[in-house]
Amino acid sequence: MSSSKVIRSSVYMGGATAVSFVAGLIRTKVVAMLLGPAGVGLVGIFTNFGGNLSAVSSWGIWTSGVRTISAAPEEEKARKSAAVGIFGRRLIWLGLALAVIACWPVTFATFADGQYLADMLLVGLTAPLVVATGIWTARLQANGHLRTLAKGQVLSALSGLLLGVPLIWMLGVKGIAPSLLLAALLLAVVTWRSAARHCPVDASVQAQDQDLRELAKLGAAFMAVAFMGQLAAYGTRLILVRQLGLEAAGHYQAAAAIAGSLPGLVVSAMGAGFFPQVAAAADESASRRLVDRQIEVGVMLGLPALVILVGAGGFCLHLLYAQTFDAALPVLTWMTWGILFRLLSWPMTYWLMARGSSKAVILAEGFSCTCSVVLPLFTVPSFGLAGAGIAFFLGHAIYAVALLAISRRRSGGWIGRPALQAMTWAILLMGGTQILAPLSMVAVTATTALVAAAVSWSALRRAWATDNSTTL
Repeated sequence: MSSSKVIRSSVYMGGATAVSFVAGLIRTKVVAMLLGPAGVGLVGIFTNFGGNLSAVSSWGIWTSGVRTISAAPEEEKARKSAAVGIFGRRLIWLGLALAVIACWPVTFATFADGQYLADMLLVGLTAPLVVATGIWTARLQANGHLRTLAKGQVLSALSGLLLGVPLIWMLGVKGIAPSLLLAALLLAVVTWRSAARHCPVDASVQAQDQDLRELAKLGAAFMAVAFMGQLAAYGTRLILVRQLGLEAAGHYQAAAAIAGSLPGLVVSAMGAGFFPQVAAAADESASRRLVDRQIEVGVMLGLPALVILVGAGGFCLHLLYAQTFDAALPVLTWMTWGILFRLLSWPMTYWLMARGSSKAVILAEGFSCTCSVVLPLFTVPSFGLAGAGIAFFLGHAIYAVALLAISRRRSGGWIGRPALQAMTWAILLMGGTQILAPLSMVAVTATTALVAAAVSWSALRRAWATDNSTTL
């Protein structure tokens, strides 16, 4: 996939992700204004609980479904799509069962009482809705309907905001869980209608058992990766709640929400455009070129925002949350550096999963997530809340190094020159901003961000021109 296609995918899906992020941010800001850091902490815990259930019950269908359909010959696509639907319906029931079974023990393990049991059950019910959304999203992505998918996500995000915020405003803490459930329901309905219109299912086509076994086997890898990531994030919040209290978890959630939004543009492009292309690449050499180009484009797209967060993170916290969130600044700074390594590692993760190396990805992900859970046990007592950010950074750095080693072993080479140059520019500009920002935050951050934007624009134009000249 060329850089121009990556950028177009990023515009569609990244724009939709940005709108969804802003909608979630407004909801969280309402919580911060009404309920303070403790309320934001609850949002983080509820979101992660739902994410854990969704990661298990969806069984990777968001990605395995895309790969199964897009990589199949044209005459087999209808059968593969039918298999995704049958397998997904079974997973919906799994999600419903997990929501009912898990809410009670997880509630008492997290809060030591049943005060939020009903809320956790409502949040758990988002899991079967996420699975259903994954079925229809996979069909839309595999058939190239990215613009339609993006429009649906924007519509559901705005509708969820308009209907969900009044619930929080009127019900306070008790309105958080219903607002999350409503957002998941709206996204499922909108995606279903889009898939029914653009990717209708042929009822006469029957899925084969081998198709279902393929989805189960492939999805296990994606499920394991997603679940381990969610579990690591939940483990960190659990450690913070138990050692520092719910307010500390709220500060961590604020930092994670801001930092985690940055790669959304790039990750949306990977899931919607990059992954199907790398799965269908003719050979390993072609697939690795796609990975190098994705790393370059991803880092360049995120660099200006990374620089701003490193230099003016405190201002961002005040603007997006409230003055009482200053304690989240050290966490945000460390997380921003972790996100840089995430932009490096995620294209390699997609490459390894797409090219049949799921075991290697699971091993690397498992090692990284273990570090992410174990490290806070040592860093939080030593460094307080900032220790959670340090653990986040170290976990993602370890993961990136592990994937580089695995990639070297499989392909015989390291990342390409364009990707290496992008990472070098990012480290230099972010490091310089962090060192010089205390002298004059506004001047240093603005200047470096402009330089970062110029570097990014130059790199993206060069990549685009290279693609066009190659095509001609």
